[in-house]
Formats: sequence, C-alpha cells, structure tokens
Amino acid sequence: MKTRLSVLIATSAIAFISCEKVIDIDNIEIVPPKLVVNSMFTPGDTVIVEVSKSLSMLDNADLKGLDNALVKISVNGGQYMTKYTDEGWGFFLSGFSLAEGSVCEVEVTAKNFDPVTAIDTIPFSGNILGAAAQEVDDNERSEDNTSE
Repeated sequence: MKTRLSVLIATSAIAFISCEKVIDIDNIEIVPPKLVVNSMFTPGDTVIVEVSKSLSMLDNADLKGLDNALVKISVNGGQYMTKYTDEGWGFFLSGFSLAEGSVCEVEVTAKNFDPVTAIDTIPFSGNILGAAAQEVDDNERSEDNTSE
C-alpha cells in the first residue's frame, strides 16, 4: 500500500512540474498609449464625452480619465461649440442637446497624444405603427419544433 501511494505521489509531482511553460515577455514591444474617446449621441440629451488613454497589457495602473483634454463639437458644419464643463475623471459635459438628424463632429486633443476625430449623425426616432402580442401554448411550440 505504501509503495502504491509513493508511486502515485511521485507520478503526480512529475506531472505537475512538466505542465509549466515559461514565456519570456522581455521582448514584447511596449506601445505608447493612445487617446481613447467614448461618447454616445441621443436626440434631446446632453452630450457627454469621456476621454482616457489606452493601457499596455502589462500595465497594472488604474484606468484614469484625462482631465486636460480639449473637446470640441461641430454641429452641421457650423462653428465649434466649446461650452464644456469638466466633470472630472475625463468626463466632459456639454451645455446643449442635439436635434435629430444633426451631423456632429467631435474633435479631442490632449498634450502628448495624436488628435482624435469622429463624425456621426444623430438618429431619428422610429415611429411604431402598432404592436401585437399573442399567447403561445407550450405544447404547440414543442409540436412545431419537432415537425421540422
């Protein structure tokens, strides 16, 4: 019995040791961070733009917003509207809302980063012409699936 237990322990130890693979990460190229801009336009809502920077996969730092960014929005090719309140943590809040069908261009610049630009059109609300609901018997649903 002791022999079997000793063989089992030795075999298990060898199996666990042989399952290890060391990967050298010293040669991984560290890419400089990039400017990250996140925003969603909704008709009638105030525009909120979140600005942060990307992190390397080897970086253990917390994700933080960039408060020193300059955020500009152009609506329908008009002048830039720069009425923004920096809410901290990289959130920039506009003092205006956008109308349906407006074409908006967001431009974000920050020191030591390439500028980021995005263009989008504010969607129109969909018109729901009607809706219907129908109760389905579970037995009918099962019969329909088995007949295929």
